[in-house]
Amino acid sequence: MIIDITTMKNKTIHPMDSARGHKESLIQYMCGIISGSCLPLLLLPLFLVSCSDDDSYQPGEPTKAGCQQVHFSGTNSESTLMNASDTSDRTINLTVVRNTTQGTLTVPVVLESSSTEGVTASQEVVFADGDSTATLAVTIPDSAKEGQNYKYTVTLQGDEVDNYTLLDGGRSFAGTAIFPQNVTFDFWVYQYTEKWKETAMYLGDGKYLFKNFMHGGVALQLTISDEGTVDLSLPSASLYTEESDYGSCIYWYDLKTDEYLTLYPFGKDGGTVVTYLALLNSATYNIYDAQSNYGYLYVMAYQSAEMAEPAYWTYLYFQKE
Repeated sequence: MIIDITTMKNKTIHPMDSARGHKESLIQYMCGIISGSCLPLLLLPLFLVSCSDDDSYQPGEPTKAGCQQVHFSGTNSESTLMNASDTSDRTINLTVVRNTTQGTLTVPVVLESSSTEGVTASQEVVFADGDSTATLAVTIPDSAKEGQNYKYTVTLQGDEVDNYTLLDGGRSFAGTAIFPQNVTFDFWVYQYTEKWKETAMYLGDGKYLFKNFMHGGVALQLTISDEGTVDLSLPSASLYTEESDYGSCIYWYDLKTDEYLTLYPFGKDGGTVVTYLALLNSATYNIYDAQSNYGYLYVMAYQSAEMAEPAYWTYLYFQKE
């Protein structure tokens, strides 16, 4: 018996409903303060303001007439995963945009001193006539190794940069090149499968990214805290999630295709085929022990192709090699 996804969708409570209630309560509370005896206290600062004799303030340079408002695109990713063993994978291309396509334009670029030693960047970005986008290259040294992160900040300069208008990507961009270390884990579903292996990229700060978890086409990230709790996240998938009394439940059900995903823990060439999976995302129930490198996730529902009915409330165990 498989849970009816339509019924589950109808149970979902939109988080904004709760937020609106808190907002209305706050407004009513503040109105009560203003209409009550606290009003004189609220007005008191208005009578304490004094004029300053400091006339040293100088306004900034005004924006150039017809400024092309050159800035970084909001689509640039702050984190870039790179392959340490491939020295040809060392360049990050950032997109820079302007508000016109007319004429060629060269804009100076500064690599800030806060950037990791060894990182270099183009000293200018060039727009071709007819283009509103250009590319700025940031280069990471060939000596980069697994487990290292390289931080960089680049800033656009010149009178074609608007310093007074808030634009999506801004005039400065800060990013990190991540060279993850590959880590192997054993996984198994308690009482239902043998152990299988998964390879994760270690992103630092307790984050492990499985790019193709159980060969199901979905990336799963485990974040293990110093206290031993485990948080689940889906970097790019559109899986159905539902809040419960125990925490958030992630169903391997694709909202784009309206279908349950098929998972192949041992690969598509053979072994167990998982047709139904739901994992509980809860810091209370999902645990990891750093001394033994051993942990588990609560499985709210599990079913393989050989099973007539799903199994409920079992464990997905994992151990880091």
